[in-house]
Amino acid sequence: MVELVGVTHGAWINNFIISTNVPLQPSFAFLSYLEKFPRGTRVGIESLSKDDFRLVREDQSKKNYEINFKYERNYTKKYNRENEYYWDVLTSHLKKSGLDFIYLENIDTWFEINSAIVNDSMIRSKVFNEILFKEDGESEINYTKKLLTCNEMIHKAEIDYKKLHQQKRDNELLEEIARKEPNIAIVGLGHSDFWYNIREKINQTHKINFEKYSTDRGVFDKRGNCEMIFTENTEPIQETIAETDSLERLLLLYETGRLFSDKKPDYVGTFNSTHPSEGYFELFLDSKDKGIIVDYLGIAKVEGIFTDEKIEFTKMYTNAIGNVMKGEIKYIAKKRNGMLFNMNDFFGRYNGNSGGSIFYMTKNLSKPFDLSLILNIEFIENPNFFEQFSFKD
Repeated sequence: MVELVGVTHGAWINNFIISTNVPLQPSFAFLSYLEKFPRGTRVGIESLSKDDFRLVREDQSKKNYEINFKYERNYTKKYNRENEYYWDVLTSHLKKSGLDFIYLENIDTWFEINSAIVNDSMIRSKVFNEILFKEDGESEINYTKKLLTCNEMIHKAEIDYKKLHQQKRDNELLEEIARKEPNIAIVGLGHSDFWYNIREKINQTHKINFEKYSTDRGVFDKRGNCEMIFTENTEPIQETIAETDSLERLLLLYETGRLFSDKKPDYVGTFNSTHPSEGYFELFLDSKDKGIIVDYLGIAKVEGIFTDEKIEFTKMYTNAIGNVMKGEIKYIAKKRNGMLFNMNDFFGRYNGNSGGSIFYMTKNLSKPFDLSLILNIEFIENPNFFEQFSFKD
């Protein structure tokens, strides 16, 4: 059996000008809690040794130099030493307490992550320096195709990075816990919340029994000050779990073209005219007027009217990442007729408490890129069509 502890081991504070990496350290309550364990207790931590971290930084510097030389640019992505501070304080305390700590990270995966970071930078450089500009005489529709293509290239590079940094590391950390059998496993909350939520499945796949869950969470005030709060015998936060679910849906979308692989949606659509995969959604009706919408943000319940001529429904997320629009979101759309449209095409607007925009949905299974392109073409050629939709309080 393994006691699982999830921690906030680093954070970024964003303001209107810059993002600042904030060094954090374990709470006094958490360190005091660890002192209760007998000497020789084995503690697995989500970190690399200092020597391995040095090699990772050297590898990143080498790859930075190679990309700068090849593309004649000054790219200086670096690992901030603030990222190591939490683990430095923790391991120092473990030593003083006579507890044996075990590093759980895989250095080879971090070399892959370095390559993914550089690849993301190269794609962004190529997009903004070589591709994404409007040529003289270029049509709005042709430029829109270019914009959508570039945004998908950037988004795919981000997802490739996250696949390594989150999903692959997630599995490798579990494999190391199973292999090295620590009494306590201390990892970031992004891992621990998700693991404890699916602990029965992990027990079956990795033979790890997470018998208890505690957290050392960072709570930030409006000024960016952080208070570390240790809670013994707690439950995971659903929004953290939703982040992992979101990544899994996006990976499935890029691999299969669908967010849900085991059921055919009644409608597919997009609420984002510039970022196809981020706006793509699938709607499943349980009855003629109720169902759910699945998108990369999460899962939402829907209720409304779905006819051959008009669609009007209310959406509310029930399980989603933290930055979704809160409360009810109203959607209104009408069928478009004409040679460019089939009988199942609906265009309209949506609106919620933090704004709204245009959207498109259809009964014909289509790729995210095609959906966003069709929405853009309709808005470019018939902007007045979208002005007819209004929302009453």
